[in-house]
Amino acid sequence: MDITYLLDRLETVLCSGSRIPLMGKAMVDEHECLEIVDQLRVAVPEEIKQAKRLLQEKDRLLEEAEEQAKRIVSHAQEQAVVLSAQHEIAKAAEARALRILETAEAEADERREGSDRYVAEALSDLEDRLSELLSVVRNGLRSLDRPERRPVAKDAVRDDSPRV
Repeated sequence: MDITYLLDRLETVLCSGSRIPLMGKAMVDEHECLEIVDQLRVAVPEEIKQAKRLLQEKDRLLEEAEEQAKRIVSHAQEQAVVLSAQHEIAKAAEARALRILETAEAEADERREGSDRYVAEALSDLEDRLSELLSVVRNGLRSLDRPERRPVAKDAVRDDSPRV
């Protein structure tokens, strides 16, 4: 289930509670709120799993880039050996091999940086979503835990002591 959808549902339940006149408070369906919180507990680990998958994908991309760089370097070295057999072409082959090696290293660096940026953005987005979720849940729990939000029977004596 999508965390944003669950947060929207929780907000709707909290905002649609019955207002208590002159108190500025509202009564909400505790069962429904707790059900949404339970669903959030299931959804958050999914988001974390997604972040882990992103990290694994980043590692895989880095490994591929490094393997490709190794293949390019190996290919460049093979070409250098073949070309060095011809004396006049040897210097040109070395220069070409060096350019290929530099290009391969630059591509590997680019892929590494791109992977890092991608994962950083994804993790930052996840952090923002989780922070928003935590804030909404805490606000909802705070609003449910206030004594003035709890219904009091007519004959009940008001207990103003703090609740734990």
